[in-house]
Amino acid sequence: MEFNKKIVLSTLTAAMLSFGGCGSSSDTNDGDTTAPVVTLLGTTPVTVLQGDTYTDAGATANDNVDGAITPTTTSTIDTNTVGTYQYKWSATDKAGNTGFAVRTVNVATVLPTKETLTGDITADKTLTANKIWVI
Repeated sequence: MEFNKKIVLSTLTAAMLSFGGCGSSSDTNDGDTTAPVVTLLGTTPVTVLQGDTYTDAGATANDNVDGAITPTTTSTIDTNTVGTYQYKWSATDKAGNTGFAVRTVNVATVLPTKETLTGDITADKTLTANKIWVI
């Protein structure tokens, strides 16, 4: 009977090793339930003029176990359409925890200012773009 116990123990040990050991591995973060902290670079909210190009200032991410992580985004801003947009950054650690940071981006239209011309309209009056002239 003693011989059979050794065979069973040897077989069990070999099986555990072939499936990655006894649960101890440097590639896993057992017990890590804390999401990475994603930090926006630059300010929020941001205002961009309609029709201009928007380039986000970026973000960084740090995890309590994995250290620095590269954040990613799939966000886009339609600068041709006036409105408020969310530019979302995320980072996922090796344990699968995901942290987020969101920047608010406002797309605004250019409104002309109002000026009044006084006196005679002559060649020396220079009209400026983006202004409504009341005569």
